[in-house]
Amino acid sequence: MLERTPIFLFCPLECGTEAQSSADEAFSAVYEVQNTAFEAQSSTYEAFSAAYIEKTMDNQTLIKRISLNPEQCGGRPCLRGLRIRVIDVLALVAAGLTVEEIIEELPDLEAADVQAALLYAARRLDHPVLVAA
Repeated sequence: MLERTPIFLFCPLECGTEAQSSADEAFSAVYEVQNTAFEAQSSTYEAFSAAYIEKTMDNQTLIKRISLNPEQCGGRPCLRGLRIRVIDVLALVAAGLTVEEIIEELPDLEAADVQAALLYAARRLDHPVLVAA
């Protein structure tokens, strides 16, 4: 969470009222600039948080398109219960086909299915590797 760091300006008692007045004006100006910057940071942070949450929700929706059925395609991950394996879509992507070409090749698929296959593969590959000492 963002925190506001106050900036304090003060004038010793010997300065007099004119110097104190100038210090007060400077403090007010600095405070306004700091407050504006803090509000801008807050709105940027809130926008980023909202976008991240929305993207995470999208990813959860996408990953639900992957089905694992031991009685279908040897238990390999498929898309939406169809007999189209994730590996088949990945092979087409690796061959350089665009999403549109993949959908043309496999008309039962949707663009979100291709995204789901890529997301599934990324999540499966992202795991720590432990090395025995």
